[in-house]
Amino acid sequence: MDTNFNDIVLSEGYKGNMITKDLPKELDNTLFTLIHVLGGFDSSDVISFARNANYRERRLLTKMVDELNLYEKPFDREGIINSSRYRALTVFIKVIGDSSNINEDYTISRELPEDLDNQLYFLSHYIGGFTTSDVGRFSKYITPRKIKTLRRLLNRVPSDQYELIPLAGMYKSIYESPDYQKLISLILGTLTEDVDVNIDGHSPTDTNPYFTRYVKPELKKQIFGYWDKHGLCYDCLKYFNVIGEDKPFDNVADVVYPVLALEWLGGVEFSEFAKQGWETTSEMGFDKLKFKVEPVSFDYLFDETENFGERGYSCWDIRVVIDINGYASLDDSDRLKKLFPESAQNKLSSYSNYTNEQMELIEDLWDYYLDVASEYFGSFCRVEVVLV
Repeated sequence: MDTNFNDIVLSEGYKGNMITKDLPKELDNTLFTLIHVLGGFDSSDVISFARNANYRERRLLTKMVDELNLYEKPFDREGIINSSRYRALTVFIKVIGDSSNINEDYTISRELPEDLDNQLYFLSHYIGGFTTSDVGRFSKYITPRKIKTLRRLLNRVPSDQYELIPLAGMYKSIYESPDYQKLISLILGTLTEDVDVNIDGHSPTDTNPYFTRYVKPELKKQIFGYWDKHGLCYDCLKYFNVIGEDKPFDNVADVVYPVLALEWLGGVEFSEFAKQGWETTSEMGFDKLKFKVEPVSFDYLFDETENFGERGYSCWDIRVVIDINGYASLDDSDRLKKLFPESAQNKLSSYSNYTNEQMELIEDLWDYYLDVASEYFGSFCRVEVVLV
């Protein structure tokens, strides 16, 4: 016979709170049952949590328990215990219950800026890949250059506790992302540091060995000087012996030129793509829906298929802004809120983290801007959806 979580609770015949009176009875009883059925934390963790947690954290714990869907039939013990949501719950209880961090600004090391120290503490517990001991060792040899690199990598991944918890179902994607893997390498001391990292997380074109293989700093000055007089042009790169190859993905055409072009312009915000305004569509079942797609940053990797088997790519990180209040009909507004709940809004995330239905709309709106966006990159990698 299929097991029901409610039957497990009732069979125990709980009378009153089983762990602590500082939590609501239902939450207390559920946590007590989880300790004995699933594990991962114990009564002392819950007592410490109840003693240290504020009102917001208690409400958040209740929400995390609710999102486990414990009362679905049948009770899927293995599915729940192996889920990232349950892992997030156990970590949250222990992190808040860790009395050693109460009233402490720093959680790992005072050698790091306080905000970075806190972010690494949460990431080490929620996402993993490195431990607080790893961070402690890393901090002993910290330099301003490493802090600069660390901050820029942390800006590219969710790293605040209250930002991480709603993303519990995406921990694997975050862990496997290139930015997080770079962060792990930096902490563990395996990230190559003979090049600097710019605001987009990439090495400046003057010091990046992949770039200097095609365009050295002196040659870049000549190219920029030519563009100053004649304007941007890809074909004129051949005057400087910067010539691509006839391949589906070409390092010169798909990486070197667009990255240099955006640098010459002064940044993403000065591109023609960024200057585009709002569009309106009555397609896809909408009634004069107002929206805009704008670039946030970009990402790329040189193609090294012949040397290392690593395929290259280049793409935009984009923000899709949709007006659901000014001109949208009530039906369109409700449809969009249902399609993009709060958990899918206001964060830059890999396209693979969106559902097929969400991606269908994103791609349809992207098509309105594709021609101008393709002057630099013809695809996108990460997306932020904003409903205004």
